[in-house]
Amino acid sequence: VGRRRGGTRRVAWPGPAFAVTASVLFSAVLLPSFGASSRDTERRYEAIVPAMAAAGIPLDSSDPVITDYPIWLAESARVPSLALPDESASSVLSLARAFPGTHTVLMFGGLHEQWPAAVEDGAPDSACFQPVPLPTPSDPADAAAIAGARVWRLVCP
Repeated sequence: VGRRRGGTRRVAWPGPAFAVTASVLFSAVLLPSFGASSRDTERRYEAIVPAMAAAGIPLDSSDPVITDYPIWLAESARVPSLALPDESASSVLSLARAFPGTHTVLMFGGLHEQWPAAVEDGAPDSACFQPVPLPTPSDPADAAAIAGARVWRLVCP
């Protein structure tokens, strides 16, 4: 706020007007798509729990799971989760050995350059990762939610 000649005040309104306009645009355009994405991710983790149980690997609070989205898994399924490093199969196996009871790797993909190739190319320790096929859920929405999920059982002590 400043003073003009003659003692009248001028108001700097473009700054607040821009802030309000930007906030409205952000709320109207970005938040709905962000919310939809979050709901899709939530559905993914709701659908993976029964699929893992049907595959013979129930997700419970007793054994940690190595996964590429550890916070989502921990919060959705209440499962202790470890972050899947974008490293070799040997490094992931070392991580699993550091946390007793860790026998499962769950990957949805998209975050890592080395995975799943790290266990499919015959690299050292890749034989310790046994692929576990996930059954297709009967609900088409659940099937779509977990499409592309990969699971490995760690079979080396």
